Amino acid sequence: TLYLQTKMNYLFAAVVLCCTIAPSFAGRVKTKPCDDENDQQGTLISVDILGCNENECNVERGKNITLTATFIPHVDVTNSVAKAYATQLGFKLPYRLPNKDACKNMKCPLKAGVPAVYTVTVKVYSYVFLGEAKVKGILEFDGGYG
Repeated sequence: TLYLQTKMNYLFAAVVLCCTIAPSFAGRVKTKPCDDENDQQGTLISVDILGCNENECNVERGKNITLTATFIPHVDVTNSVAKAYATQLGFKLPYRLPNKDACKNMKCPLKAGVPAVYTVTVKVYSYVFLGEAKVKGILEFDGGYG
């Protein structure tokens, strides 16, 4: 399983995806390895989110965001499942992705040691709270954690 963890600020405003950055700008966001998993089967290289930068990711509820994660799998991958969780106000909630089959959003099969790219567009649901949230993304490879 490949893990990524980043922070996002959910804002409600009558503007485009990011209130301070042009929507055509894709920015690299800060990530950190997840502390709860030692069996990672991949190395995260970068995460870019359309409209975000290294220091913040302000998104509007009800809008879509596009995320691109570049990583190197340590194992050959024929199947992959994508999962996401948002932690906000002390609550960890599963975040519904448009397709759990991660191979629909990247070119499978993947070869160990060869960089791969996972791209997904997700909706920021209107029921999320305002304020900062930690987002954890997981790619499970062939039934195990990547």
